[in-house]
Amino acid sequence: MAVQNYSTSDQFSVSQWERGMNIETLKKVSWSGFAGKGEDSLIQVRDELSSSAGDTVKYGLTMQLTGAPKQGDETLEGNERTLTQHQDSMKIDLIREGYANNSAMGQQRTNFDVRETGRRVLQPYFSQVFDQWFFNQLGGAVHQTSTSLTGNNAVTEYDSNHRLIMDSANNTNDQDLDSGDPFTIDMIDKAVEKAQAGTKAIRPAKVMGRESYVCFLHPYQVTSLRGTSSAWFTFWQNAAAGGMIEGNPIVRGFLGYWNDVLIVSSSRVPTGANSSTEAEISTVRRAIFAGAQAGYMAFGRKGGNPNRFQWIEKSRDYDLIEGIAVQAVAGLKRPIFDSESLNSFTISSYAVASA
Repeated sequence: MAVQNYSTSDQFSVSQWERGMNIETLKKVSWSGFAGKGEDSLIQVRDELSSSAGDTVKYGLTMQLTGAPKQGDETLEGNERTLTQHQDSMKIDLIREGYANNSAMGQQRTNFDVRETGRRVLQPYFSQVFDQWFFNQLGGAVHQTSTSLTGNNAVTEYDSNHRLIMDSANNTNDQDLDSGDPFTIDMIDKAVEKAQAGTKAIRPAKVMGRESYVCFLHPYQVTSLRGTSSAWFTFWQNAAAGGMIEGNPIVRGFLGYWNDVLIVSSSRVPTGANSSTEAEISTVRRAIFAGAQAGYMAFGRKGGNPNRFQWIEKSRDYDLIEGIAVQAVAGLKRPIFDSESLNSFTISSYAVASA
């Protein structure tokens, strides 16, 4: 009886692994539940370069009209408004990583599959990289200078209109914060006020069918939050017991809602930065408050490959060494128009391990 067999280099075999990387990698990214192609997504995925050449995605902002309209017999012709428009852009670039088994006898001595081992190592690695892109960009991690860890786009500091800081009456910058400035629940309320009343109001994102803002806190900030606000602690217990979205696989680290803000815990929330030197401040964390279109992400299709990830297998030295590489063309960026951030800001507080 004839048996169909697919060799390691067979095109169908490779495509299957590529599709698997595409699905599993993005599914395991902690913020994947907030990403989508719509304008109401927290991270909007742009597909302009998925089917065309280029390494730059451009997007614009048209400001809303303000002021009083013409009234009565006032002349409109020749006195029409002009639009105020701003433009920003983001880069995409190739990122890749690989795994190689450099010993034929090593395979003889151990019982493992090179391809499966490569998948188990590389898939979570790329998920981790995309997580770092998101938190470094939206957290304004200016001390991270490697653009391969910031979405292939440099990180810029948030402008003064898009930063909140604990005890702002006494603190101006991250370096001013000390042990008397832990994160408290009232900062969520101040963030909502700032989002709704600012000159460039932040729209809520659509999260599982519900319009809400999202605030990402570091676990150190979460500990302070629970310990300094009995109202929050009671609310958190009730929300967890009620199972509002408990068990939903696309939102990990879910803590609950407060004032229509979904609070999410993540250890990747970045540290603070010195306002003068941009040096990292390890005792400060920058919580991220975000609404719709807080960031943009784009993918390219290298060589016309239909998958976002390309899986490459190669043997060297007369098949002695087997290697696997995975690569993708992508980018992520926080939008900045006219030197001002849009749709997100940071909330800095003192945050260290409690034990």
